[in-house]
Amino acid sequence: MDTSASPGFEDELSEAERLELEFPHWRIWRSRGGRTLVATRTVDDDIEPTVMADSPDELRNKLRHPGKRAGRLLNAEQMAAIVAVLSR
Repeated sequence: MDTSASPGFEDELSEAERLELEFPHWRIWRSRGGRTLVATRTVDDDIEPTVMADSPDELRNKLRHPGKRAGRLLNAEQMAAIVAVLSR
């Protein structure tokens, strides 16, 4: 997004929009009640796909250090490595 269009552009952005500029692989919005910020990963990788927080600062910290995605199946390379370790 081009932020050079107007001098006060960043002042006009919502908290969610500012966070999206800072974390481009996340879609960020406020929950229906407006109390919780929710971030959803826009790429399919091994990072947890959804992060929630009560404040922009809390969400920013969580997005800087996101957890690993849970419940993802192992690929063939990962399975081979496990088998190799267990067969020792």
